[in-house]
Amino acid sequence: INAEYMGVLTGSVQDRQLSSFLADFLADDSLGHVHFHVVVMAPTEPSVAIQRMLTLPPWRGRVTYIVGTPCNSEDLKRASVPDAAACFILSAHDADPEDADALSGLWSAALRSTAPEVPIYAQAHQSSGVRRLLHSGASEAIGRNHVKLLLLGHSATCRGFHTLFANLITATPPRLCSAPWAQQYHHSVEVNLYCTRKLPPSFIGVNFMELSRLLYRPQGTMVVGVRSKRHGVLLNPGVGYVIEKG
Repeated sequence: INAEYMGVLTGSVQDRQLSSFLADFLADDSLGHVHFHVVVMAPTEPSVAIQRMLTLPPWRGRVTYIVGTPCNSEDLKRASVPDAAACFILSAHDADPEDADALSGLWSAALRSTAPEVPIYAQAHQSSGVRRLLHSGASEAIGRNHVKLLLLGHSATCRGFHTLFANLITATPPRLCSAPWAQQYHHSVEVNLYCTRKLPPSFIGVNFMELSRLLYRPQGTMVVGVRSKRHGVLLNPGVGYVIEKG
């Protein structure tokens, strides 16, 4: 595969899930995701909808579909899992939550056994499934029902919170309207939220305010918080916070 980075997507791959994943993961944005290639490994042949999807210009030549399962070592080798930049496990929307989380845990363990150093990101239906996935080897796991309840709770006290959150973590939709209000909306929607794991060594020892100024001036990048091993996630820690190594 002629790509700078490669991601492996496996699990219960359905057409709507795959469409949303590719739209965000392969978005042609300033992060240079055009150098990514996605290998989809699913236990069944691709549906007609998925076959049509993979012929669309944005994804043509950037997605490879393999019929296989993470429980088969030969399939993992065909998907080049040990060489992947990351692996992603999707869970079926319409499956029994307990059974789906158990199967995702099995897949997570199989991926970790084959690729000890590759980050694995997985979906779970229940909070118990999140713990199971992390114990099985997933680097990060997210519970769909837990996220839904969090968004519902915040939206009850802050109108439009779920829309703001969705706009920050998804790719920008196409501009279909030229009305003044739509132009303002699209301008805001174009702002996305990203997390970078490492900063250049030159930023070590710089306080948070100076870091924000240095990143905002050249490209308009707004720093909203930091994450470190010692302090966890801190939103707008202020001028007193100094960037540390790690």
